[in-house]
Amino acid sequence: CSASRPPANFRDGSGGQVAELKPGVAPPIPPPAPRLADWGRVTIKMDPSAEEKARRVRSLLSSYYGGGVGGPSPKTASLPAIDRDGFDHDAYVTDSVRDVPLAELQARCVSMAGEIKQLDGDMQMLVYENYSKFIVATDTVKQMRSNVATIESRVEELTASVDATAAKADAVNLKLSSHREQIEQLNGVRALIKKLQAAFDLPAKLRTCAETGALALAVRYYVGAGPLLAKYGDAGAFAGVKRECDDAMKAVEEKLRAGFHDAAAAAAAFERFEAIASDPATEFVWDVAGECAAGLARVADSAS
Repeated sequence: CSASRPPANFRDGSGGQVAELKPGVAPPIPPPAPRLADWGRVTIKMDPSAEEKARRVRSLLSSYYGGGVGGPSPKTASLPAIDRDGFDHDAYVTDSVRDVPLAELQARCVSMAGEIKQLDGDMQMLVYENYSKFIVATDTVKQMRSNVATIESRVEELTASVDATAAKADAVNLKLSSHREQIEQLNGVRALIKKLQAAFDLPAKLRTCAETGALALAVRYYVGAGPLLAKYGDAGAFAGVKRECDDAMKAVEEKLRAGFHDAAAAAAAFERFEAIASDPATEFVWDVAGECAAGLARVADSAS
């Protein structure tokens, strides 16, 4: 008789758990080992935060060094544009894994990690060096905003005041436009009333001048009112005013004639007429002046 054999053990090619072989059961087929060519189809997904950080680093370096002013050098022209905006990182990783040895990939990874740390440090240094400038700029912007807000409020108040003043001026002009002609007529009437009042006060002034001996002033008053009396002296109340003025001037004439008998008085009277010679005179004035001159001649003849 044949002795029974213990079941054989079989280790799969993947290095996994040992499978037990049973009589009449086919052994399990081990999974195929990965081939080296399959490494070219490996896709590496980057962390979104790391990708954003790398993009900021590239933007910082591009703005700091001028963004390729003057064109790339022959040495850098043959290298992949890893720092450019249109860089395809998936294709770059695929090509590197497929074509670059593992040791070089590890060295490149370590080098890139060091460069990233150095760039982070440079960015921090830039921020630290310009921190005070950022603070000053922020304070300046805040102050400008507050000043602009104050100015805007004042300008709005001024605009409101100007608008209110313009509205009031328009209202006043509108009210006065309907009464402007009437106001002008009233001003003319007021001026005429002043002239009439002066004409009505003229007889009293002439009498006062005759009583106080201010004969030259009386003649000036009478000559000044002569055109008005000549034009309106025969109508209405002006007839009485003209009559009183003529009576007052008769008293002035009598006082002037009374002084012709004295040489000194005649000389003084003649000087008074010379003082008013520049004024427009009536025939009465020149008649009296002629009589004054004749009186002076008679006095001179008697003295000789």
